[in-house]
Amino acid sequence: PEVAYHRAFVRERLGEDARADYAAASRLSTRYAFPNRAETLPVLRRALEVDPGDATARLLLGSLYLSGGRTEDATREWQEARRLGARLPALHRNLGRTLMHGGDDEGALAVFLEGLSSDPGNVDLYVGADQALAALGRAPAERVAALQRFPGAAPAPLVQRLALALAEAGRAEEAQALLARSFFAREEGGTNVRQVWVDVRLLHALALARAGRHREALAVVEGLGSAVPGVAFTADGLAPFVGSARVQYAAGEVAALAGDAAAARAHWQAAVRAGEGPRALPWAGAAARRLGRDEAGGRARLEKAAAEADRLVEQGTRSGQVLYASGLVLRALGREDLARERFRAALLAPDQQLSHYLAGRALRQAEPF
Repeated sequence: PEVAYHRAFVRERLGEDARADYAAASRLSTRYAFPNRAETLPVLRRALEVDPGDATARLLLGSLYLSGGRTEDATREWQEARRLGARLPALHRNLGRTLMHGGDDEGALAVFLEGLSSDPGNVDLYVGADQALAALGRAPAERVAALQRFPGAAPAPLVQRLALALAEAGRAEEAQALLARSFFAREEGGTNVRQVWVDVRLLHALALARAGRHREALAVVEGLGSAVPGVAFTADGLAPFVGSARVQYAAGEVAALAGDAAAARAHWQAAVRAGEGPRALPWAGAAARRLGRDEAGGRARLEKAAAEADRLVEQGTRSGQVLYASGLVLRALGREDLARERFRAALLAPDQQLSHYLAGRALRQAEPF
């Protein structure tokens, strides 16, 4: 469409009738169109002088404004395109993301949900809705409802998000069945399905323990690292996730709730031993307190980890893992307001090793892990 708009602009400058060219440009697909050249600005502005109702030109002009850091102007153009009822690829995705980064989570959620009808195959809309719902602290059932709207077979990232939302909503058995029948290709930088599986199993164990089904809950916890017949990805690779400080702390909480004090202590001791690194330190400290001891130098290590995370944030890190870990450390130090800022920032950063899911739970202060 950019080429067509430029053609119309040039034809008009030659004194010829360009109306047909402007009209043709407005009907072309905007998919994979990313305006970023200064010379495109007068072209798109002229297109809107010719036809103020040209939603395609408004979408492209908004993208051009955003590429130059003019967020308010971009939002205005996209909102006008939305008001015109445009069903353009990426319109709702771009507008929703921009609103979220501007702090308008409610507005972003409305845009993402609206986009599920106009651009139903756009995965980013479902991810965005999930992020906005998490940022707003909404119930997991709402996330399930949004994610289940995807038409046909959902891609792996959405399957994983849906499984976690189902488990948080008390439907862990459905979540396990969903993961068991899905295929997950190895993806560099992606989330390992084994980590999702372990958390779904933990949530299942917690629900069983709270329902008084203590023996079943303990069996799930003690079998976290075991292969499950018919679930191929559980045959290997679970140990690094099961052995993490967070999972061992959580397993101890479930065991305690189920009345097995010895098992709880064993898991908390394992959490303390695994307590290296910013993501592990807060859970190791919590486990130490559950064991009735406060590790010497624990606060000093947290302060050091917080300072290192602050340095990375000041340098502009976009790592969801770093931002989530920073929030954990700050919460352990009692700096709750800044901790919540970091958790929200983790939600807006690229999802890494369940950073969106974990940050969402942290924002809701979901207990016990």
